[in-house]
Amino acid sequence: MKQIRIHRTPIEVRTEGDSQYFVGMPVVFNEFSHMIGGYFRERICPGAFAESLSSQDVRATIEHNPSKIIGRLSARTRRRC
Repeated sequence: MKQIRIHRTPIEVRTEGDSQYFVGMPVVFNEFSHMIGGYFRERICPGAFAESLSSQDVRATIEHNPSKIIGRLSARTRRRC
C-alpha cells in the first residue's frame, strides 16, 4: 500500500543570473510530526529514502503529482544535496 503525506515546509526561490531555483528542506529527519489523523505521529529516520535516491532519475514534483514535475536529475534541473 502506497501512502502519500504532504508537509508544507518553507521554500525559498533564488535567482542567479537568468536562472531561478528552489532551496528548501523537503524532509526533516529525527523529529516527530504533528498528530496525523488524531491517532499517531511519525518520525523519518536518516536513510529512509536511500533506495529511491539511488535512482539516476529522481524527480522533484509538486504535491507528489507525477504530471507536475519541476525538476529531475536526468535533465539536470534537480541536484542531490
